[in-house]
Amino acid sequence: MAEDYTRTNPLDHTLVSAVPDEIRNVKALVIGDSAASTGGAARIFFQAAAPTVRYDGSAFDASDNGSLWIDSDDNHIYFLTAFAGPTWTDFETIIEAMLLVMARSNVTLTLKNTDNENNSGGRDSSLRFQGLQDGNEVTTLAAFEVSHEGTADDEKGKISIKVNDGDDGDSPSKEAIAVASTGISTLLVGALLSASTAPTADAMVSNKKYRDDFGVRTNEDDESNAMLVAHAYLANQAGTVIVVHTSVGSGSAILCYVDTDTNPASGGVVLGAIVSGGSPSVKSMTIPVESGKYFEVTLTGGTALIYWQPNGTLVKCTDQD
Repeated sequence: MAEDYTRTNPLDHTLVSAVPDEIRNVKALVIGDSAASTGGAARIFFQAAAPTVRYDGSAFDASDNGSLWIDSDDNHIYFLTAFAGPTWTDFETIIEAMLLVMARSNVTLTLKNTDNENNSGGRDSSLRFQGLQDGNEVTTLAAFEVSHEGTADDEKGKISIKVNDGDDGDSPSKEAIAVASTGISTLLVGALLSASTAPTADAMVSNKKYRDDFGVRTNEDDESNAMLVAHAYLANQAGTVIVVHTSVGSGSAILCYVDTDTNPASGGVVLGAIVSGGSPSVKSMTIPVESGKYFEVTLTGGTALIYWQPNGTLVKCTDQD
């Protein structure tokens, strides 16, 4: 490649094209002080095909690694990562590798919003997760956003995880989880926390269903009569028996039996007991009962009230006596 300029005055107007101060169509740029594209010089190529040799036709060597090639067809940027071959790697692959593997001590990835503002939702930074539909449409499936909480001139932050509910395009609208500056998390109204499979007897807490819809507590059976001691009841749903020992005398006792037949006090399992020495004057206990099981409360001395606290919408227990 013949040079049409002098190195001592490369931009002299007499050496450029007919249009004053227009630099000619440069296909390769060499930055350095060597006469040829040799070690120590940085190189930029602008052409359609991947360069296979230096601009002067000589072979690449290790000193050429790091050279830059801009594809003139699509302006995509590549770096020479291996002179033997040679191998040109696009910049997206290099950046992706840097982000996926940050091998440093105390690695920190910082997203900084440069807007000066105190608006609620301002100073925001987000991570967006996109995908392509079969028609090549780009949509954002979910977003993780951190922003300012409130409108005061302070440092309070909040976190929002949003999902695309089906037609949000690039702006997921359904806020599934929000975390306030207090650290308290809020779930989407109506959200369910449950296991994907039925919990087993020895399952961990993470595999248990969560519910906050306890029904109204009652002291009546299915015939609207007050629940009594020495009566067997069928639990038509899972719930809790609450026994309040309202009048306690020295040596009085109250027991709660649970069984699978209609006479729990005869052979049933004792799941709750109160034995008093006379103080305090009021004592209570709670006994969980599975749906379909029978329970019975027995009393020795004093008086007691029995309540049924259902898990869910109230279904009264059936008196068996």
